[in-house]
Amino acid sequence: MPDEARSALVFRTGDCSAQTDLAALYATKSIAKGEGSIGGAWATGMPALNDDLARDGSVAASQASASGLSQMVVLPVIGNARLDAVLAWYL
Repeated sequence: MPDEARSALVFRTGDCSAQTDLAALYATKSIAKGEGSIGGAWATGMPALNDDLARDGSVAASQASASGLSQMVVLPVIGNARLDAVLAWYL
């Protein structure tokens, strides 16, 4: 979700089949508008597909890639003409 200043996306909630504590993992991490697939979905307001997380560059993609995942589907959630959240699924 966007932080209070709407200057970066910060992690709020998620689920991992490996029971990883995602809140702790991403507590101090953020993604800038336009950064990687997630930041790109924020910048454009359009969904994104990424089939090579190793080339994404964002902290979320780097962590997912290190965990053996290689693909991502990103869906921006828009409300009142602005971004409310970004949903990302990793495969």
